[in-house]
Amino acid sequence: MNPDSSLSSRPHASASGSSSDSDEEPPSRGPSRAGRDAAEEALIWIDRRTPGSAAMGIRIDLAWLTSRGRELATHLPERVAEVAIALMDDAEMDRLHREHCGVAGTTDVLSYLDPDGHPAGGLVGDLAIGVEVAQREAASRGRRVEAEILLYAAHGLLHLAGERDDTAAAATQMREAQDRIMRAIGLPATEEEPSP
Repeated sequence: MNPDSSLSSRPHASASGSSSDSDEEPPSRGPSRAGRDAAEEALIWIDRRTPGSAAMGIRIDLAWLTSRGRELATHLPERVAEVAIALMDDAEMDRLHREHCGVAGTTDVLSYLDPDGHPAGGLVGDLAIGVEVAQREAASRGRRVEAEILLYAAHGLLHLAGERDDTAAAATQMREAQDRIMRAIGLPATEEEPSP
């Protein structure tokens, strides 16, 4: 999870690259959010994997993500008003990475801050998370894919809260913040192996 440019409505990519302006809507905006009460659920998990893609073969426990995501949100430096988290396959993450950041290749998480915010304050925005990236990394670290997805969510939410990782010092500070959050909810930090 590496640097990007300043926070705005522009996305933050964590694998590599820099942000670029885009008039396109973030990946999780749309009818799937309609009718939701933001107070009822601050983090809204949306499965946007392409039907028939290899990513559809990855089993994701959305109930576990919802439950642990609520817990994760309580450890952020700013309250979450409403953040939609779209789970996507490599092809779609590559498309978004190219379109919004000008960087070819898939990535783990892209963050989109809503510049209008929420009338009552708190974080408002969208995250796009690469499920296939999460599966590969989870397998190499010996942890469940959902834990890796939550790590990416923590990183993206910290970006929405104003954290930056575009210098070595800022990246270290951000990694420490995301690792504190992961440990606080009983999950392995960035490079840690899971507890037996």
